[in-house]
Amino acid sequence: MFIIPAQQMYTIHQTKKHSLQICPVEIILSHFTETPAWRIICTTQTLIYQHNDTVDTLAENINRQLENVGFKNLGVEEVPGLIVLRKTEMPAVLVETGFINSDIDNQLFDQKFDAIVDAIVTGIEESIPLSAQQVPEHYYVQTGLFKYDVNAAYQLERLQILGFDGQIHYEEPYYGVWIGKPKTLDEAVLLQDELRRSGYSTLIVSKS
Repeated sequence: MFIIPAQQMYTIHQTKKHSLQICPVEIILSHFTETPAWRIICTTQTLIYQHNDTVDTLAENINRQLENVGFKNLGVEEVPGLIVLRKTEMPAVLVETGFINSDIDNQLFDQKFDAIVDAIVTGIEESIPLSAQQVPEHYYVQTGLFKYDVNAAYQLERLQILGFDGQIHYEEPYYGVWIGKPKTLDEAVLLQDELRRSGYSTLIVSKS
């Protein structure tokens, strides 16, 4: 399972079609992990915590776009007990696409990965137009999220030894290590790549 803020979705695939701006939604991508007898190959289904106009539209548009790529659309399902969607502060959906232990499903991902990303991005754009969103003043690359400030300070010190400038950003209840201050998302992606080559897991974040 991958939790991907929409801003990160844009860094996964920088296409000529998308403007790489921030869209305040959270997308969670997941392969089905079971193969029941009724399994239909190459399916997509989007789960939501609670029905409302924004989330329903987002889920339906993503499903429809993925259907165009080649997935069978199983629709939208409300799952009130789904903890990963319960306390989000933005519209959030869990997109389940294919079975992880199906060679046919994984082949579709391998062959049409870019088209799948495009489909999800297009579904987001149709639901919450990017032109209506505020463009951040600065981007940062987050390399860690810690419960204790001493752990965040330790990671920041190691990054500074490698030549990276950064800061500790506290947002209750966690301390984040934010590196750099690129002004554009393209610059943030370049910094993210550099940090990943240094062995760090990263997430692009923004601040207006």
